[in-house]
Amino acid sequence: MAIFLSAMVFPGVGQFVQKRWVAGILFSTLFLAAFSVFCVVAFGLIASYYRMGFEFETYEPEPVHLGRLLASFAAAMLVYAANVIDTAIVHFRRGRRTSAP
Repeated sequence: MAIFLSAMVFPGVGQFVQKRWVAGILFSTLFLAAFSVFCVVAFGLIASYYRMGFEFETYEPEPVHLGRLLASFAAAMLVYAANVIDTAIVHFRRGRRTSAP
């Protein structure tokens, strides 16, 4: 149960608990990259709306690209889901091996 909770806290932690260092680093790096892109795109969108509120007479808003925001969020969630699934698969495989006579 602790492995599943650690996998859900942050991608890669479940693999680190299982002593799978390469997979842990891979999932952590991929998630950080995808989530960072999401944060940058979201911050740009929010900043644009605030700028429009403060400079409403002179500000020309840029077109909103929700596709980039959704794509980066989907990529982060895909890595997150793959992390949990990978942790569960390895946990169950190791459990079957150790419980067999």
